[in-house]
Amino acid sequence: MSPIQEISENSDTKGHHFLFLLKKVTGMNLLLIVRQSLGLNQEAMANLLGISLALLKKAETNQRNLPAASLQRLISMHGILQELPENKTEKIFATDSIADLLHKTKKKKRLLDKAIEKASLESQQMQNRLLVQTALLEKFPPENYPAEASQINALGFEAQSFLQQDDSENDLHLLAQQAGLAAMIDFLERQVALFET
Repeated sequence: MSPIQEISENSDTKGHHFLFLLKKVTGMNLLLIVRQSLGLNQEAMANLLGISLALLKKAETNQRNLPAASLQRLISMHGILQELPENKTEKIFATDSIADLLHKTKKKKRLLDKAIEKASLESQQMQNRLLVQTALLEKFPPENYPAEASQINALGFEAQSFLQQDDSENDLHLLAQQAGLAAMIDFLERQVALFET
């Protein structure tokens, strides 16, 4: 059984979600790999998959997904090619594609983690400013220290404005992205392990 068949049979994803996953995992080059392995031109491959030439061209350039029946045919052809002894290069390519996607996903998650950490730190800093503002105004009353009070109030105003912004929806979106990337990393790590066994 080929790694692509294992992904399709072991995955809970169906329909378009599977097509999306396959495209992400293989870069949708599975279509190109099979076509080139068989030495077919685009028109012949389209006929073999039961799709139009236009759809095949768009699928090869990641602009469209294959219909489910055509995708199953493609996976079957890939599986047959994998069983042939001289076709080890596709397995290496698929492993490299998943490893590359894993690397990119980890990098994206690190950047997102840093952005969330920065936003959290900035929020804490603004809360600190408000606490310090109150203490400083008590220590330096505005009537005795007008210049200092003006600067202290300006910092406090900036902090209040920042904290009054309702970014809860954006924060939830960032946390959802973070959880999604963590789940994708976990999935890809398991797929890389499948390829290595």
